[in-house]
Amino acid sequence: MAIFSQILAIIISILLLISLHAFPNFYAKKNIRHSVRIIIFIWMSYVQIQVCYQHILNNNYQISGWFYLELCTLSGWITIILMVWPNKLILQCFFPFAIFGPVLTLVVPNNYPLISELAFYRFYFGHTAILFGFFYIYWYGFTDYQFSKEAILKTFLTGIIIILAVELFNQYFNTNYIIGDIEGALGIELARPFLFLLTLGGIGPVLIFLSYLPIYFFKPIYDLKNDQFYHQTWIQLLQQKIILKIK
Repeated sequence: MAIFSQILAIIISILLLISLHAFPNFYAKKNIRHSVRIIIFIWMSYVQIQVCYQHILNNNYQISGWFYLELCTLSGWITIILMVWPNKLILQCFFPFAIFGPVLTLVVPNNYPLISELAFYRFYFGHTAILFGFFYIYWYGFTDYQFSKEAILKTFLTGIIIILAVELFNQYFNTNYIIGDIEGALGIELARPFLFLLTLGGIGPVLIFLSYLPIYFFKPIYDLKNDQFYHQTWIQLLQQKIILKIK
């Protein structure tokens, strides 16, 4: 049942992302643009507050418990900000992290809530909302973000700052954020200094590279400033080919 719940969540998550390409006329409407952002803002606010509050309780109100520094938790707060303030700099700095963090969690979760549990919806669809929110802002032209060397540079600088800051926190408070998550997700067992260096110089860059693939190959769909579409989506083109073959 746990595996079924996970697979179902992954399928729904994929379908939600595909819907952004399947129904561009719907998602480009002004009232829908506002509604989607409001829904994601409310949902992610609920998820983040609940998760962080539970983390505080689990750590008996200790100082370290007030700072939940998992990558997906950080991405969740950034998603909330992004829904209020769509910003090019946020995408340049955090977009890849908002992709590989949730994807790794969906594929290799650290717990397996059942579909009958409220935790199922918070856990899986909290991560899905991060992916959906970032791609919606990107694909529907809320900013003028584009794949570029500048974006890659800012992503790597942001990643270095985050990993160094979080690891300093880990060493001081004896926690295991980010490095421990990667260790668990990939099943790697190394001494801490070597794992840190491997993450910083190997695993991190590879994950960032893989996360840039959908950003590079699936360009923005809609030009918000000029209220027009850049091009047809791949699903629209596929539908046209299918219709032609049927005829």
